Amino acid sequence: MKVLIPGYSKGEPKKEFDVKEKEEITTILDELDVTEISDIWEKTYKETLHHDLSGNAYAYIDARTGEIKTSWLQSNTSLHPFDSFYEIVLCSIETPVFKFDEVDLLYNAKEMKQYEESQLPIKDFIIKNCGEKDYRERVDNAIIDYKYKFRLDWDNIEDQMDKLYK
Repeated sequence: MKVLIPGYSKGEPKKEFDVKEKEEITTILDELDVTEISDIWEKTYKETLHHDLSGNAYAYIDARTGEIKTSWLQSNTSLHPFDSFYEIVLCSIETPVFKFDEVDLLYNAKEMKQYEESQLPIKDFIIKNCGEKDYRERVDNAIIDYKYKFRLDWDNIEDQMDKLYK
């Protein structure tokens, strides 16, 4: 299918691009199972780890190919419309990546109280009391928890598709 994409300004001519039919993209998205949706969050999270600057890591389905990819865009920048029209964003996480806190890493009220009394940063508290290995396991568990709680925002996806396939 062909789509006509406008440039930045009225003086810049529109360009025609090939994309998959809307129904094809919808089918790909509809066939994603819970594990694949969770993996989209995890891939996006892993993309954040490569970027220390303020920005946004995101996963998108490429309307030209039907593939799900990740990318990153620095804050206060944008891609040219010809370089981004095909990105239907499925998940986004701000960078630099968020830090896990006591809600994510502490297991019970007793531990929470000890942490608060220690006045240590959460990472230092866990390493001091439980060891580096336990800290890493807790972070891994928090990542698993976030990834399985992630759900696609179908309304946002539909809005993006409507805009592309108008």
